[in-house]
Amino acid sequence: MGLTKFPNGLSSFGMPIIGAGGIMTTGSVFFVNSVIGSDGNSGLDPDHPLATIDAAINKCTANKGDVIFCMPNHAETAATAALFAADVAGISIIGLGNGDDRPTITLGTSTGADVDLAADNVLIRNMKFDLTAVDAIAAGIDVDGAYITIEDCEILMGDSDGQATVAVDVGVSSHGFAFRRNHMYNDDAGGSYGVRFTNVSNDVVVEDNHIHGAFSTAVIASSDGTTVGLPLLLRMRIENNRLFNTASGLPCVSFGATTIASTGIICDNYLGITGTAGGTLVGYGGNTRMFNNYISNNSSAQGEILPAVDGVAAT
Repeated sequence: MGLTKFPNGLSSFGMPIIGAGGIMTTGSVFFVNSVIGSDGNSGLDPDHPLATIDAAINKCTANKGDVIFCMPNHAETAATAALFAADVAGISIIGLGNGDDRPTITLGTSTGADVDLAADNVLIRNMKFDLTAVDAIAAGIDVDGAYITIEDCEILMGDSDGQATVAVDVGVSSHGFAFRRNHMYNDDAGGSYGVRFTNVSNDVVVEDNHIHGAFSTAVIASSDGTTVGLPLLLRMRIENNRLFNTASGLPCVSFGATTIASTGIICDNYLGITGTAGGTLVGYGGNTRMFNNYISNNSSAQGEILPAVDGVAAT
């Protein structure tokens, strides 16, 4: 017998999703589809899906490895806080489909509208988040649990209709947070942070993301990125990101003044800026180390390594 009700695997667009070569779980599997679903359904198979993610979460059992599949073209819109609250630990919420067929979460009407990731050990994958239906969403994706992973998602942070202030807000003791292979864009001025860390966090990973837009503080930052006494990020890894801040004179990555004792590695990032971003072109905590980061504010020239190469090997 297989580990799920799908011993031969489940695929979407030819890609294995669960079972054969995909995600394996001993937990329950639930399906969500706003087009044909109902929250009165069992959600246990694609023919009887639930209509909302929150209804599926309410059926999950903590730390059993339950998986929620949002079917292609699923769509939900939030008018208030917590469109869905991932408040059950150890679950995975996975979108099925490619491109515009991926499930779409739209936040609007109220600036307090958000998605809450409050429980520990939650995975969000292959979803689209639209934060532009109302101007100045305070914090679209609110991360407070430990070991939250957001990967392979598309986040529309700003356009001519509205610009979120913060796209992803990483808060209380969100140790082990991972943000991987996401595409975020903020094409109109008004946003402040792409990813903001506001509390002490250990072992965070931000890697392989493409983020482009106008950020009035920084693309990735610890609070305002410059003030002494901000939250510490211990053993962080900021790696292999492609970041472009189109706001003039402002940095891509900023983790505070040299007296802040954040630790970890910032490496192999490609940073585009507009104008000169003062002394915080990359930004750093006093105990971080940086390797092979390239920065440029010129469309016709190769980027340069920042900061300057350490001469320690020559001593």
